[in-house]
Amino acid sequence: MLVTDKIHSATDVVESSSNDTGGFVEETADGIRSGGSDLGAALESVNPHSANNHHDNSEQQQQQHHHHSQEGDLEVGLIDSEETEILPGAFAVSGIGDDEEGQWVSGYDSGFEVDADSVLEVMHSNTDNIVNLGGGEESQQPLDGNGDLASTGTGSGMVIASTAVVTSTPLQAELYEVEAAVTAEILIVEEDPNAAGKIRKLSVQITCALFALLIVAGIIMGVVLPRVVGQNDIDTENTDQDDVPTIEGWRPFGDVLTIKDSYKDNIRFGNAVAISADGNRIAVGLPGSDNPGDGSLKSTGSVQIFDLVNGTEWKTKFEIFGMHSSAELGTNVALSDDGKRVAIGAPSYDSDETGYVSIYEESNATGQWKLAGNISGGNNDTKGGVFGDAVGFSGDGTVIAIGDKYSDVLALEDIGVVNIYQEINGTWNQMGNSLFGSEKRDLFGWSVALSKDGNRVAASSLGNNEKPGSVKIFDFNGTSWKGVGSSLVGVSTREFFGVTVEFSGDGSIIAASATGYSKDGQEASVGIVRSYIYDRGNEEWSLYGQPLEGENEFDAFGSSIALSHDGDTIAIGGPENGNFCDDCGHIKVFRNTGGTWDSNGSALGKSGIDGGQFGYAVALSASGNRLVGAAPFTTFNGFVSKVGQVLVFDSIIED
Repeated sequence: MLVTDKIHSATDVVESSSNDTGGFVEETADGIRSGGSDLGAALESVNPHSANNHHDNSEQQQQQHHHHSQEGDLEVGLIDSEETEILPGAFAVSGIGDDEEGQWVSGYDSGFEVDADSVLEVMHSNTDNIVNLGGGEESQQPLDGNGDLASTGTGSGMVIASTAVVTSTPLQAELYEVEAAVTAEILIVEEDPNAAGKIRKLSVQITCALFALLIVAGIIMGVVLPRVVGQNDIDTENTDQDDVPTIEGWRPFGDVLTIKDSYKDNIRFGNAVAISADGNRIAVGLPGSDNPGDGSLKSTGSVQIFDLVNGTEWKTKFEIFGMHSSAELGTNVALSDDGKRVAIGAPSYDSDETGYVSIYEESNATGQWKLAGNISGGNNDTKGGVFGDAVGFSGDGTVIAIGDKYSDVLALEDIGVVNIYQEINGTWNQMGNSLFGSEKRDLFGWSVALSKDGNRVAASSLGNNEKPGSVKIFDFNGTSWKGVGSSLVGVSTREFFGVTVEFSGDGSIIAASATGYSKDGQEASVGIVRSYIYDRGNEEWSLYGQPLEGENEFDAFGSSIALSHDGDTIAIGGPENGNFCDDCGHIKVFRNTGGTWDSNGSALGKSGIDGGQFGYAVALSASGNRLVGAAPFTTFNGFVSKVGQVLVFDSIIED
């Protein structure tokens, strides 16, 4: 049987609309500039380049998704004897973990310890494609302090995979994709030259049949059911669930924010959220929305900014749209403390470009928003991938840290890079040296955080499958970035430590999550968050309070984190938790008192949004008393998927 050697989340074409919009701005190419540093200068500690703005009046170019895996047909081994159960995210291989030669066994690929010698390497060839199993460790010499580049080698052996990884959420899917990319370099064997054509023909027939069934189901769900049960609003509660948890210590604040009357899938309202220090302004990312000013621009992405009016009502203040198809502007958003500047990542998954970050600011005089800068990634020495996928912003909005976890440096694929930029007299210049990962597929810059003064940055690496993930912290000494204390490292392999990192205001406290953490080695992807405090005397990081674990298997606890300004209140999202309803998700808040984390009220969530994944994104005001949580995969009207919604809660717990 032939399958495709690729794990990829395709972005559907969508459209978005919003009510009460104060205005919107369509980005143009004006102001786009190259912000990447010269690799040679970075590695030899030469002064960084100035990333000056430049203008391009040419027609906007459409962008296409950046692929990190190539498509191909994969020959799959057949199981001759009794049927083998394949768990979600599992694969079957011949001769691994089995005493009898040639038998097939099922192996789960997340959250469990595995034989370190069983390493799948995916290698692509233009001719024959063979599945190789590395019998030994990959020979890699890491970069020493972001210094000299290392050489690499590969192992040998053979195995045939039986099934592709299937995951339920975008984050978990991407993490599984990391595992597949690191553990397997798959080349394809086609013994029957006619097999591919036969399977493609059969696939077309099956697809047509399924499509017809979906149309019928859509008519029933979108037309018949709403008229029968009156379910025409995204806010409809699931009244059939009797054991919905009661929310204590927090109250909903204002209306649920969403896209009204949406008829397009995959808008993902709430894919990212941010809040001003006083909690009166909210920014929401919609990476799947279309640009209404040009019907040919699809999935440009957008950001909506809401202001609190009349003390209780959220009104749309401004809306910003991306300038290229599939740019996915709004994948990440960050606000300055006063809320007058917003930084927005457009990692351009579907583009030959390298992604960009836009910074907008509100005029104090007129209240109008204008473009304050565009920063694009990649240069002649580094091949960009998803520049803008991770963003950190200083309190005054003049310093920004941008991660590109899939950046290639010379022969090292997906090593990852983080660059920091500072605005001086209206121009965004690189601040100090570039920061690189240590080895091939390190995925450095998966998540980044920046202190309020912009002088401390944290970035995570979690690509190497035999490592648990790590977080590095750097301080700016006026000319370059230097390490602060030891790297923070996860506990067990494949726990993906560093999926999210977050600083307190002064950068003295840092929280990092590991969504692949397995409780007692039995329950997969429970998730865990560990907090650390910096000891200036010992110049080292130490645990701050006890680690905080998720409740259930596959909760993915820690998919999002937010810290109050003092670092003593933390909000943690578990978007796959099922306490409120199936995969509704929840957010838990904790308060640190005397070095111990205690629950700060009950878990927050909402029923009736099955699969919405509340907690996929979260933000806290400076005091920690106002919380913004997002469920970007909420279905509208029972039919339009991944529309999304955002909920705001206020604490009613007295200090």
